[in-house]
Amino acid sequence: MTEETTAVSADESKSTADAVDETVTPITNGEAIQITEMEQTEPLNQDKQPTPEQVKTVQIGEPFIEIAKRCNLGMVRQRNEDAMFSFVALTGGSNATSPFALGLVADGMGGHHGGDQASRMVSRMVSQQVLNRIYLPMLRDNSPPPISEVMIDAVESANQALYTSDPEKEGGTTLTAVLIVGQRLFLVHVGDSRAYLYNKADKTLQALTTDHTVVQRLQDAGHITAEEAETHPHRNFLYRAMTGHELEIDTYTRSLPEQGKLLICSDGLWGAVEQERLLAILDDEESSLQNQVDLLIEAALIGGSSDNITAVVINFGY
Repeated sequence: MTEETTAVSADESKSTADAVDETVTPITNGEAIQITEMEQTEPLNQDKQPTPEQVKTVQIGEPFIEIAKRCNLGMVRQRNEDAMFSFVALTGGSNATSPFALGLVADGMGGHHGGDQASRMVSRMVSQQVLNRIYLPMLRDNSPPPISEVMIDAVESANQALYTSDPEKEGGTTLTAVLIVGQRLFLVHVGDSRAYLYNKADKTLQALTTDHTVVQRLQDAGHITAEEAETHPHRNFLYRAMTGHELEIDTYTRSLPEQGKLLICSDGLWGAVEQERLLAILDDEESSLQNQVDLLIEAALIGGSSDNITAVVINFGY
């Protein structure tokens, strides 16, 4: 597969952005970014070779950042309720060698009650606020507001919009979003989608999020074992999600290792693939990043996933 690489000089900015159900209009003169809906994602054709547009790379000097993603309808569901967004850039001016990447996954819930609409709305609103309030100031060589505060505010605003758009609607969505600014990671999380950090140096895969499920709470309290949790009848019951009502948001920030990957995925992936297999796929240096994403989706299908399957992988190095 051919990767798309964009070289960036010190006095300009180039960026690539792509999404499922979302798109970013071209950025000119630092204008506000508008995220608009696109058509529904088609199921993955396992025999179709990835196109160059499916992997986006921005590289200058030593640092590099690259994103690949894929969403699959799965073998059971008739409707795709997952949404995802990805954006990667290197800004000009004093930030010329500072990687910037945003990746998020939202898993709608509620079926005919509007889970697909909820996930799309949240994906669109959160990504738009983060890019407009953090990326655009950097593009203009200005200091952005406190990043964690912006991300929390973006999630809260999107959650409120779910209610004001239709107070009678019962649908909701999870959200897991990661933002890389330089060598710093910022994360916001609600629900049971997950984010993992793969560290290339020690070949480890660390879960960065905690599932907001009844079963996870029972397991944390020592009432059930991990093995019992896998088959528990309430394993998919969420006690926290974005539904338009009062919301508690998990936040996390840390420095990133010199080389590694971030995996953001819906439970359609992690619920069907053991963590050891996730690690083995991400650790395969012979595969391209898009091929690794395709292998993740394939592993979930082989594992009998009964849900929509979504994965966003960010490869980074400093």
